[in-house]
Amino acid sequence: MQNIECLAKTAENAWPGAVERIGDEGFTLDAGGFKLLFCIREGSGETGLCRAEIGNLDDLADPGAFAEAALEGNFFWNGTDGAALSYRAKDGKAYLTGVFPADALEDDPQAFSSFADGMARTAQDWRLRFSNFAKSGKEAR
Repeated sequence: MQNIECLAKTAENAWPGAVERIGDEGFTLDAGGFKLLFCIREGSGETGLCRAEIGNLDDLADPGAFAEAALEGNFFWNGTDGAALSYRAKDGKAYLTGVFPADALEDDPQAFSSFADGMARTAQDWRLRFSNFAKSGKEAR
């Protein structure tokens, strides 16, 4: 996959020493305490995906309360900066996933860095919210 290779090189230029390749399928970017996973959507050489783990729903006393907050965040992407919160039953985890045109970032380290920074900030915000739910069973307001 040429786009993922170009994107990985751009990431390495923007974030030296923070990129770990995952074969031909993608790479992770260490975003300070957690990793952003980058890959190209299967069947599309042009659509990139960036995913960050938010937390394991097994750690929550009331997963429904977090799910409600996640739905609010996904509503017109008002709480996710254009990304989407989701749940993966296979591993019981909540994720934040952003979609981007791979060719728009693959040759522009500054644009890549800006996108990755935004995803990292949004993921960190949701991790903090998740942590509040894990501690108290509800979100601190």
